[in-house]
This record gives sequence, C-alpha cells and structure tokens, in this order.
Amino acid sequence: RQQAARASRRAEFFGKGDAIDRAADAALAETIAPARSEFKIAFSMKELMIAMTVATVAVGVLTSIGPEAVSMTFGLVALAGLAAHAAGVDPPRRVVLGWWISLVIYLAVGFFLLVRMAA
Repeated sequence: RQQAARASRRAEFFGKGDAIDRAADAALAETIAPARSEFKIAFSMKELMIAMTVATVAVGVLTSIGPEAVSMTFGLVALAGLAAHAAGVDPPRRVVLGWWISLVIYLAVGFFLLVRMAA
C-alpha cells in the first residue's frame, strides 16, 4: 500500500497520468469494503409500541415549547440519522425506526406550519 502511494506521488510529480491510474487501481484492489448487514423493515409489535410511545412523549414535551422548536428538533434528529447512515454507521433497528419517525414528524409539523401560515 505504501509503495502504491509512493508510486502515485512520483507519477503525479513527474506528470505520468497512466502510472497514477495503475497505482490507484492497485491501492483500491487491496482494500476490501466491510459487508453491510441487510436492513429489513420487520419490527415486532413491542418495538413499534415502544417507538410510538417515545415519539408521543417527545412530541408532547416539545409541543409545550412551540411548533417551530418541534420542527427544528425533529429535523436535526432526522438529519443526524441520515448523516450517520451516510457515514456507514449500522445502528440497531430501533434507532433506525426512531430516525424515520422523527423524519415523518418533522415533515408533518412543517406542513402543518405551512398550511397554518397560509390561512
């Protein structure tokens, strides 16, 4: 791997484009991506009830501070979940379900605020 990196730097310095491509191909051939587990949407009723209870309590608490804060909070939670997924984190299914529920709540509250402001 170090030799491939050195060859790449030398080729870049001396202007040899083909050598860079070969060195990059050699370096990539050595790395093996970790296998990701297959995600299935199959939750038990217990997991769904726990997630809905947590979401209901969170909405109840955040509703007392105003819909704008609710939308912002759930939007940030959903964004953090999407960023973690993009970074390759493989969280438990309950956490994924919580992220999706927070995304749905974010969209629902945002739509509600949009309709309320238009009226």
